[in-house]
Amino acid sequence: MKYSDSYEIAYKKILKSNKIPEDRPSYLIKFFQSDVIDRLKISPDGFCHALEVGCGTSSVFDHLKEPSFKARGIDISESAIEIAKKKSLSTRYECLDVKDLSNRDEYDLVVDGHCLHCIVDDKDREVALKNIYRSLRPGGLFVLESMTEHKRMEFDDHLFFNKENKTLYKHNTNASFDDLVFYEGRPFLPVRRVKHSMEIENEILGIGFKIIFLYIFSNLKVIPDESRNHPLASDPDLLRMIAVK
Repeated sequence: MKYSDSYEIAYKKILKSNKIPEDRPSYLIKFFQSDVIDRLKISPDGFCHALEVGCGTSSVFDHLKEPSFKARGIDISESAIEIAKKKSLSTRYECLDVKDLSNRDEYDLVVDGHCLHCIVDDKDREVALKNIYRSLRPGGLFVLESMTEHKRMEFDDHLFFNKENKTLYKHNTNASFDDLVFYEGRPFLPVRRVKHSMEIENEILGIGFKIIFLYIFSNLKVIPDESRNHPLASDPDLLRMIAVK
């Protein structure tokens, strides 16, 4: 079992508890309304064919309520998708890993709202980004929101950040995980990739995208771990990017 399997475990508990998670942050919706929608291309059939990868229990498209969208949301957790289906009236949801996405030249828009930084392996990240690129039509947009490194980052005691490989590890004593590593005799799981913005930019450019919007928000933080729900100034910054195929 790998850390990625823990998402299904967590969402299954949420599903059983009937405690539906909060909706997407309002600032993400405002970002779409102010910087994304006017840049979108509409397909000949009059719709914008859109995909969100790593959508969790709710896609951004359900909150935008744009009639021109034909939207699909995918996530690796079956329980997350089950919750999303209960809440959605318009988005088509499917349990699928972005690394297994096989669509080609199908979408006008692909959104990643905090999926990429959960993929810690470089090869897996490349596969995911290549699949996203192939799934877009020429001129299609890739919108990315991700955590990014800054000099003042600090993490809670149960977390360890390796500055050399830009990986965040979480203390875990469950021996059933195959990807446990040890630091100073303590077991940790790789849970997030917190790269510098220039490294993320080079990843995107290396796939073949052209970046048309890139901004780092030092006043908007990404909480690195689900153990708390309030952001700190020492948390990773928020990166937003719009790239075109």
